[in-house]
Amino acid sequence: MPAPTKTTSTPYIKYSALLLVGLYVIFAGLLAIAAVLEAITWEFVVEWLIKIGIVAIILLAVSTLIGFITTSVRKD
Repeated sequence: MPAPTKTTSTPYIKYSALLLVGLYVIFAGLLAIAAVLEAITWEFVVEWLIKIGIVAIILLAVSTLIGFITTSVRKD
């Protein structure tokens, strides 16, 4: 009989990171298009990308923490 496999939080963390990076890239692209069309300034783009980047880092830290907590709760 094979040994039971350990559950890890890696898939949860990986998918959370992928989702956050994807949303950041989409938002950055939309801001860049607006800046190229001169609807907004490049300073505005940089300011918002920094703000969104900080929020993304915080959300990634929270999702990583949740992944580790759920993994430790599942252990027998």
